[in-house]
Formats: sequence, C-alpha cells, structure tokens
Amino acid sequence: MPSSRLTLIVFFFTFACVYLRAQTSVPEFNWDQRWQYYKYRTYSPERMMMLALDTSFDHAMSSDQDRSLRSFPEHYGAAFARRIARTSVEFGLGGLLKEDIRRRPSNKQGFANRAVWALTHSWMATGPNGNWRPAYSRYAATLAGFAVGASIREQPITTGRVASAYATSLLFNMQDSVLSEFQPDIQRIGFGMARRCFRAVGLKR
Repeated sequence: MPSSRLTLIVFFFTFACVYLRAQTSVPEFNWDQRWQYYKYRTYSPERMMMLALDTSFDHAMSSDQDRSLRSFPEHYGAAFARRIARTSVEFGLGGLLKEDIRRRPSNKQGFANRAVWALTHSWMATGPNGNWRPAYSRYAATLAGFAVGASIREQPITTGRVASAYATSLLFNMQDSVLSEFQPDIQRIGFGMARRCFRAVGLKR
C-alpha cells in the first residue's frame, strides 16, 4: 500500500477525532427501521443500478486480462456478495451496539462548513445517547466485505490488502457522505436548469 494513501487515512481519521464535538438529538433507530434501511441499501433498484455503474467502471479499469462483457456478470455477482456481507454486518452489529449510521444533514451554513462536516462524519455514527462516535459496525462491515471478496477471488488475506480495502472504503464513505449532504442542492439546481430549458423551448411558462 502506498505510504501517501496511508498518510491520508491517518490524517483524516485524526482530524475527525479532533474536530467532532457536536452532539445531536435523533429519532430512535429501532429494528424495524434498521430492516427497512438494510433492504433499501442492499436491494433497492437505485442501489442496484449504482452498483452496476461502479462495477462497470472497475471492470473497465481492471488490470485483469479478461475484461470482456462475458466476465461482467461474474464481477457484478462478486460485488453484490461483498455488499450483502457489508450491509448484513452493519445491520446486525449496528443493532447490537445501538448505532445509527444513517446519513443526516449538517444543518450548517456555508459550503466549507458543510463539506468539512460531511467529510469528518463519513465514518461516524451516533450511539444510543445521541453522541457521535466511530461507526464500529462500519469498520467490521468493511472487513467482512473484504473477506468475502478475497474468498471469491481465492486471494490471500494480507495486511496490505486489508489496508487497501479500508483506504478504498474510507474514500467511498467520504464521497457518499458529501453527496448525501449536498443532494438537496444538486436536485434543486437540476430542477432549476430543467425549468429554464422548458421555458426556453416554450413547454412551460
């Protein structure tokens, strides 16, 4: 694993631990809500589509010799198996630890404040008392997904591979957290552009 990537991980984790002081009151995350959240993140059509897009990108950029369309279902199946392992561990362990890993808006003002909040909370969860803390179920879920992927690919589990899996997961969670924070703004900008286009062609006054 490149030392620069490890340095980046240590920096963001340390920064998050120092920066996070906020506490928030959140609604109870009971088992029924966890089950619905688990089903959405694992099997919903939009999540399945996003997984297909991610797999297509990884498939195209893979260094493996076989990057034909015939091998894509195998790659997609492996990615789906890893997702099931991750979300199942988050569901079970998160429930036992009473963690709430759902993304929630920062309610802060200013792009920089919101971006920093999203980045530093990407690997955080709230406990039963509403305090922010490391999302232990997410850490365990990353290891579970990696173990399933290594088993499918028949690859040895080494320290370097585990570190690389956590680095990739860190970057993915940061991306997901930022997108969740700014999703309402992105939708509002998109709808505004669509309305202007409709007006331009005379379809809407």
